[in-house]
Amino acid sequence: MNHFLPLTVSTKRIRGILLFFLLSTLLPLSCRHDDIRKHPYKNISFESIQPLQDEAYTFSSKKLKYFIDSLRLCRHDTDYVDLACNNYYAENNPYLWIDRYGASQTCDTVLAWLKGIDTTGIPASRVFVSEIHDNLLRIRNMNFDKVHTISKTCATLEYYLTKGFLRYSCGQRFGFINPHQRFNKIEHTEDNDVKSPFKLLYDIPSGTPDKNFIHKALSSVTIGNTNAFLASIQPTSEIYHKLVNRLNTQDNTPAQIRTLAVNIERARWRIPQTEKEDVRIIINIPSQQLYAYDIKGDSSCKMKICFGSRKHKTPLLTSKLSHLELNPYWIIPQSIIRKEIVPLHMKDSDYFNRNRYKIIDKETGDFISPMDVDDAMMLTGRYRIRQDKGSDNSLGRMIFRFPNNFAIYLHDTNNKGAFLRSYRGVSHGCVRLEKPFQLARFLFGGKDEAYIDRIKKSVEYTDEELLENKHFVPLKTCFFEKSIHLYIIYFTCYPQPETGDIAFYSDIYGYDSIF
Repeated sequence: MNHFLPLTVSTKRIRGILLFFLLSTLLPLSCRHDDIRKHPYKNISFESIQPLQDEAYTFSSKKLKYFIDSLRLCRHDTDYVDLACNNYYAENNPYLWIDRYGASQTCDTVLAWLKGIDTTGIPASRVFVSEIHDNLLRIRNMNFDKVHTISKTCATLEYYLTKGFLRYSCGQRFGFINPHQRFNKIEHTEDNDVKSPFKLLYDIPSGTPDKNFIHKALSSVTIGNTNAFLASIQPTSEIYHKLVNRLNTQDNTPAQIRTLAVNIERARWRIPQTEKEDVRIIINIPSQQLYAYDIKGDSSCKMKICFGSRKHKTPLLTSKLSHLELNPYWIIPQSIIRKEIVPLHMKDSDYFNRNRYKIIDKETGDFISPMDVDDAMMLTGRYRIRQDKGSDNSLGRMIFRFPNNFAIYLHDTNNKGAFLRSYRGVSHGCVRLEKPFQLARFLFGGKDEAYIDRIKKSVEYTDEELLENKHFVPLKTCFFEKSIHLYIIYFTCYPQPETGDIAFYSDIYGYDSIF
């Protein structure tokens, strides 16, 4: 019996092992069908689906940044607005138009505004309408390929939409061209000397984009009020809207279309206007006219003008009339002394007597004979040349003074025949008036008739009449009680004051060519 005991134990153990093996083999077979139905991809590896992936539809934030950086670095931009766009992405700021759902709905809002720019004389390509439209459509349709991958398409939309948005916003608010940069780099102060400073031809304090405006524009996207922002920056000038209306509602020649586009741009340069303006005086150089009107009433005044020649252009400016001076002396500007009198007429006593010029020592006030002053002495600036007052004075009998950086004014003239010319660019920059007394009467409209009559007699009485009327005291200076603002502008097409119809004028100074 002892001999068979080990055999019995071993047999039981072998049977148990066989039974366990059988159960462990059969039970998984019975459950395998249900497990496959519940977890069909449980045992599929990443390598198994690699051939099914399409790189064109694989979004990568690294590639998005790479493509935006490529766009901003290859452009070599120099314009302030474009540089602001490039700096925004160089500083790794959040994306404005792309989110986890693709392109935001704000893209459509902005694109709708941008598409309308060509109705205002600016080509749609200036604000990248085609690039924005095509890439936005590709994203919405999920139409990507190896050339136009999702990352590249999103990057292109993001970059060009920001750039187009900023260009449009700054352009509509301040103008697509900076007039200070364009106009004030046309001519040098000295002929044939490119090293001499440029002439200041545009001195209107129209605004330009700055950091605050760029921040406001971009913030409107992030906070969701882009549509309201774009509506708020549209030009408000009545001239702008009249020119845009003419461009889009009438048949125009190619030359007229360009002229309209150029002047629509001029109308974007917002000229600051104060709250208190009783009278406005508009001098449009190409129309060769002055138009003054009471902004609270229907009264107005219109006349021909003479203005600066092409060599001595009348600068564009805004100011406020301070006073009217009667029977003025003419203090000849130093530039005229240096360029015209010194080289041609010094030591010529007849020339000085004929024009009633006198040389005055600034320090002592003494009169100096032309024979006692040579060229070098005259150029030191110690002496001035003054023309005596009277009807033959170059300023005439009346001069309307206003602060400016050019020593130019509105004044009468002793050369009335110049107003008969079709082209009246004859002065050194000042504006000569066809009917100065008529303008004075209009500007002093609130005064009684006796005061107006006194102004008239002050400029019309001869020396003999003044002696006969010893009781009469002529006026010398008349100060304005009204707020009278002056605008010297340059529009080659402009609404007629009487009818509002758009009139076209010659480009006298050739300024249209700089656009």
